[in-house]
Amino acid sequence: MTGTVSNPRSVLVIVGPTGVGKTKLGVAIAKVLMTEVVSVDSLQVYSAGGIMTAKATAEEMNGIKHHLVDYLPADEEPDDFFRLASAAIDDLHRRNCIPVLVGGSTSLTIPLLFDKFKPRYRILVFTLWSAESTLCSRLDDRVDEMIYNGLLSELKDIYKLEKKLLRTEVFSRGIWKAIGYREFHPYLASNGENNILLSDGISQMKENTKLYAKAQISWLKFKLIPLLKDQQIPQHSFEVTTSGRWQADVEEPAIRICTDWILAKPKKSICVDRVAISAGRQQSGNYESSSSASSSTSSSAFCHLPSVYSEDETDSSSSSSDLHWIDNLSKPTSRVVLCLLTYLFPFRKPKF
Repeated sequence: MTGTVSNPRSVLVIVGPTGVGKTKLGVAIAKVLMTEVVSVDSLQVYSAGGIMTAKATAEEMNGIKHHLVDYLPADEEPDDFFRLASAAIDDLHRRNCIPVLVGGSTSLTIPLLFDKFKPRYRILVFTLWSAESTLCSRLDDRVDEMIYNGLLSELKDIYKLEKKLLRTEVFSRGIWKAIGYREFHPYLASNGENNILLSDGISQMKENTKLYAKAQISWLKFKLIPLLKDQQIPQHSFEVTTSGRWQADVEEPAIRICTDWILAKPKKSICVDRVAISAGRQQSGNYESSSSASSSTSSSAFCHLPSVYSEDETDSSSSSSDLHWIDNLSKPTSRVVLCLLTYLFPFRKPKF
C-alpha cells in the first residue's frame, strides 16, 4: 500500500525502553533543529517524584524546553494529556518549529500517534534499544545513582503526600503508581530506620525496572513497530551500546536521517523492507553502512524494518552553490536548512 504526504507539518517521535537514552537523543536533535521537546511520559507529568521518574535535569535538558513535564498534582491523572500535547505541537508549528516527541509510555504513544497524529502530520519515528545485558546493567546503575541523588528523601516527601491525599495503600493512581514507591513503602513505613527493608527496596526497584524495560521492548517489537509498518510510517532503529559509541552509532546517523527526511520533497511514497541503519549516508533511498556492504549484516545497528522514502527526494538544482534556492522552500524547511548549515559550520549563526 502506498500513500502521498499531503500535509507538510512534521513530527519527530523518539521511543524506546526506560533508561536507553531517549532524552539524550531528543535534546541533541532539538539543538540542531532549534526546536523543543514534548514529553510523552505518563509519570513525568507529576510535579512530585522527579528523581523516581527519571525526569531530565536542567543539565540534561541543555537549554531545550520540555513540554508536559512537571505540571500535574500528585493525586491527579493526566486525563487532559492529549489535548495539551496537541496544543503544544500546534504552537511549535505556528513558530515554524518541528516538535520532537520523546517518551516510552505504552498508554500514551499509540493513541497519540494513530488517533491524533496520523491524519494530520507527517511522522518519523526513531526507536532506541539495547541488548538485554547492556540495558539491565545500565538500569541497575541508574537506581544506584537515584539513591545517591536523593531518592530516599524524595520518597519520604511522597509518603507524606500519600498520608495527606491518598489515604489508602492501593497504589494504582497518581505519582504512587511509579516504580520505586511501592518497592520502598515498607522502608518508609518503618520511619526509614530498617536497613534490611532499605536493601530489599533497592533490590525490588532494580528488578521491577528491568521487568518494565523488557515489557516495553516487547511492546515495541510486537505492537508498535508492526503498526508503524502497517501505516507506512517511517521508522528507524538504533542500538545503544556504550557511551563511547553514542555519537557514531546513534546521534550522528539519527540527525542525518532526520534532516534528510525533513528536507525531502515526497511525491510518491514507496515501502522499503530492508534498511541498514549505521553511521552511513543515504544513497538511492537506502542508508548504507560506511563500512563495506559485506559487513553490514554484522553491524550491531542492522535492522530489518520498514521505512517510507520518496521516489524523488531531491531537487537537481539543490547542488548549486547559490543558496537562493532556500527562498523557494517552505519556512519550516528553510529553518532546518539553515540549522543544518550551522551544525556543519558553527562559525555562522542563522537569522530567522
